[in-house]
Amino acid sequence: SAWRRSATSGADRPRELRGQEIRITYSIDETGKPVKVSFEPAIADGKFAGKLRETMLSYRFHPALDPNGRPVAGSWVYIMVIW
Repeated sequence: SAWRRSATSGADRPRELRGQEIRITYSIDETGKPVKVSFEPAIADGKFAGKLRETMLSYRFHPALDPNGRPVAGSWVYIMVIW
């Protein structure tokens, strides 16, 4: 995927993050567009964090649905290991 090539490839990855688990929390609007992305633990390398955040914000999701089948805002958590 484009994310793997650009956000975590080779020299782009900070050495201290390699092999580390990062919890990514997305806040997603009712159209499926991420409106906020946060990382836990925080990523100290600002350049890498910005690039990763920009990539994650470009993703699109199927929105959550309420009991009547209407799209609603929600959140999603993903655990990633940076290699």
